[in-house]
Amino acid sequence: MSDNDFEKFKYLISQDEDRSLLTIIMSGRLTLPDLNTVFSEVEKILEGNYFSYRIYDLSDCDIDISVMEQEDILTNVKNKLTRPNLKHRVALVSKDPLTQGFLKMLQYNSVAFQMSEIDIFSNQSDAINWLFS
Repeated sequence: MSDNDFEKFKYLISQDEDRSLLTIIMSGRLTLPDLNTVFSEVEKILEGNYFSYRIYDLSDCDIDISVMEQEDILTNVKNKLTRPNLKHRVALVSKDPLTQGFLKMLQYNSVAFQMSEIDIFSNQSDAINWLFS
């Protein structure tokens, strides 16, 4: 499969200040540099208003990130997107079994970074129910 076989990466970030919810919907071929771009945008948003609950919807993504790059992802999240002593829950959404497998490895590895409030869902509705439970 060539690079041209993948849809170009896109993302949309929506903010619900009343519920302290940030929703990031991504689609296309997702690489580590693309994810770092998303994290930088989220970091800018968090400078003005901390969102305790976040959904990263990867339902329409083709993940092109290696397992070895997961440490880079978790280091970025820990350093840029968390705040000490503030509640932080993250829901990861995908229906694809391969993507869910990647996300489960990410969830497992997140424990070493003291990020235990991460869970994986196949739809946003279930993710929202968990975030606010």
